[in-house]
Amino acid sequence: MEEFEEILGCPLGGRKPYHFSGFYPSLARISKIVKVLTQELDRGKQVENGVVGVLRKCLEAKARVLASQGEWAPFMDILALLIFGVVLFPNVDGLVDRTTIDAFLAFYDRKKSPVVAILADLYDTFD
Repeated sequence: MEEFEEILGCPLGGRKPYHFSGFYPSLARISKIVKVLTQELDRGKQVENGVVGVLRKCLEAKARVLASQGEWAPFMDILALLIFGVVLFPNVDGLVDRTTIDAFLAFYDRKKSPVVAILADLYDTFD
């Protein structure tokens, strides 16, 4: 675990590990964090093979708009969410699923470390 924390550059250091609570975040909560209107997220919502999430291209388009307007704080939040979706928890291509969004919000809001979840996801991939 310690080596994995070092590789990710994300030490637990007082943070509790993230564990999925069984409840998905609402679109309203997600929109508040990433500064995207709930209606925009709802239009970008997609169900693929039973997995519900937000289309990556919808988030990327909003990030481009925010960057062109110089709104760097929400841009960085969307970028972090995209990194969680593309690099850390890539379940469905082109989709940032609700479990990934929940892990991002746990890291962002509750300061929980995603290291345990990433390690479990990696182990599941090799199994």
